[in-house]
Amino acid sequence: MGAAYLSGLCGIAHATIDTSAAYLQSWMAVLRHDPTMLVQAAAQAQRAADYIQNLHPAVGASLERASIPHR
Repeated sequence: MGAAYLSGLCGIAHATIDTSAAYLQSWMAVLRHDPTMLVQAAAQAQRAADYIQNLHPAVGASLERASIPHR
């Protein structure tokens, strides 16, 4: 989910590859047994995408402090 979100954000065209179908099939099996896993996976995907984009509050603050030149 995170990869799909970031790909769309960056304008990367959708590409279907054989491993993607197998990956999605494995998720379908998990979701059949625990439907709440979709919400958990979506939340984690969003956290990962935010982290990659430096939108995580703790990471953003750390990066800002690191970019300030020391005098």
